[in-house]
Amino acid sequence: MKVKICGIRSVKDAKIVLKARVDFIGLNFVPSSKRYVSIDQAQKIVQYARNIRSSTRIVGVFKDESSEHINTVHKLIGFDLAQLHGSESPEYCANIKAPIIKVFNLKSVFDVNIVLKEMKRYNVEYFLLDRKVQGEGEMLDPIETRLICKNYNVFIAGGLMPENVGKIAERVRPFCVDVAEGVETNSEIDCGKVRKFIMSVAVPHKYKNMFFSYKTKFDADKSGHFGMYGGRYAPEMLIPALEELEKFYLEAKKDPKFEKEYFYYLKTYVGRPSPLYFAENLTNHLGGAKIYMKNEGLNHTGAHKINHCVGQALLARRMGKKRLIAETGAGQHGVAAATVAARFGFKCTVYMGEEDMKRQRPNVFWMQRLGAEVIPVMEGSRTLKDAVNAALKDWITNVRDSHYILGSTLGPHPYPSMNRDFQQIIGYEVKQQMQELEGRQPDMLVACVSGGSNALGLFYRFLEDAKVCLVGVEAGGEGVTKKGRHASRFAGGTLGVVQGYKTVFLQDKQGNIAPTHSISAGLDYPGIGPQFAYLKDKGRVEFSSATDKEALSAFNITVKQEGILPALESSHAIAEVIKRAPKMNKNEIIVVNISGRADKDIFIVAEALKDNEWKEFINSKFKK
Repeated sequence: MKVKICGIRSVKDAKIVLKARVDFIGLNFVPSSKRYVSIDQAQKIVQYARNIRSSTRIVGVFKDESSEHINTVHKLIGFDLAQLHGSESPEYCANIKAPIIKVFNLKSVFDVNIVLKEMKRYNVEYFLLDRKVQGEGEMLDPIETRLICKNYNVFIAGGLMPENVGKIAERVRPFCVDVAEGVETNSEIDCGKVRKFIMSVAVPHKYKNMFFSYKTKFDADKSGHFGMYGGRYAPEMLIPALEELEKFYLEAKKDPKFEKEYFYYLKTYVGRPSPLYFAENLTNHLGGAKIYMKNEGLNHTGAHKINHCVGQALLARRMGKKRLIAETGAGQHGVAAATVAARFGFKCTVYMGEEDMKRQRPNVFWMQRLGAEVIPVMEGSRTLKDAVNAALKDWITNVRDSHYILGSTLGPHPYPSMNRDFQQIIGYEVKQQMQELEGRQPDMLVACVSGGSNALGLFYRFLEDAKVCLVGVEAGGEGVTKKGRHASRFAGGTLGVVQGYKTVFLQDKQGNIAPTHSISAGLDYPGIGPQFAYLKDKGRVEFSSATDKEALSAFNITVKQEGILPALESSHAIAEVIKRAPKMNKNEIIVVNISGRADKDIFIVAEALKDNEWKEFINSKFKK
């Protein structure tokens, strides 16, 4: 849901609201309004806004002005939308050059059929429903207002404030909430009220202090075991730190302030909710089930990893830690960890296998720019499992002031459950979005699986809905029959205890971790998250695999059919969709999780596709 703050009168006001990442700001050009802004001042505000946050749309507010005047101001100021607050007719609106928000000033109780009939006469982009002309007043009837919001993109205004906007927005479900007086103190924009207002919108009223309390019959017991899997098999020196983390997390789960802050950053920093996109071209190309893509690649930092990094950073701050330690394979978790470290003021050290650093050099560059120390790991296969070992060693040495921001739903308890709980926002949103888009839930969910954070994030809210088929896709590498050339744990893996937890690992008879391979740096980890091992035993999740060639083919098809660049990890999931969708009915629905985007994979993809132009370009840069 979007937020518009009206009555911006100065660059100072603009600075406050733009810092809060509002979606629209309103400049009032009605001379009789106490929030009137002059042309000169408006130009300064617009110039500042464009430089600071170009995605925020600027609205010019008018009442019964001539169309010539509005078009002149539009040319001078360059606002994005004209909000018409008077008795402007449909014919009048046709003469306005800017897109329009047409205001309907209603009584608190109104006849919805009459309003809908009148709205049909207008060919405008948006409507705004208000109780009084000036923008403040009693709240409109929520039931009738919601009926209108189902038919049009509607802004609502009138009587909104931080204390009530969450509940009203949840009941009415408008496109945008519009506020002026509700975020002012003594007729001035109040920074604290702006933040509280946005936080109230970011956290829907119906799951305030309820989101983290969600449970299923497939959850771990109090010791962190999922049946025979999971647990806490950690060095003695780490047990106090793990117990401290568990204590603080269990307390935070019950704290409405923590939940509110978490959702505030998901909305204003991460950019949630991420879109659920109908892949119409791919659907037609395959000729079977309807395919929707949950595009986590559009999150800040380009993947789902930011979801649990924000949560863990808030916990680390709550615990008084000063430094974050992270491991990374594909680099997406490392970038997300370095990002939250920069945002919340932590020092940050990221461990990355030397082999992965070569494959994912762009992410190494960005981690370093974000202020993180990126340490190459030279031991073992020099990939993700070795980076985890190095991170654990660091944590043992610096446990007092450091928090290990582990990057998946694995490791010693409480990490598997905690990261799943932070990632469950993915499936929570899908449930709401599917209901809005299709009026029902999907028939199948598909996600790639390494440790399992993106897949469990998608699946968790559907675990107890037996009608929804859940499919996890592992890395088949060069084929699951070729030992050491794949990372499919359920193709030859056995029970083991490694890196603090028990699960299925690819290992030899002596318990030594076996070599793995995947074209994707994020899928070559030898163990699977313990909850997934348990879910496979219970028959709740099906597992498959995709080879390097299948993933690369799926990547190419998606790029050409949809104009979306899925990460190579996500391309494994799409490869499974390509296999399954044609065999399903056209009225069935698949949701596939696009866990990240492919910016990081440019070197791998270019090499795999033997792109000589790219190779020549890189060589030319080295020669310089």
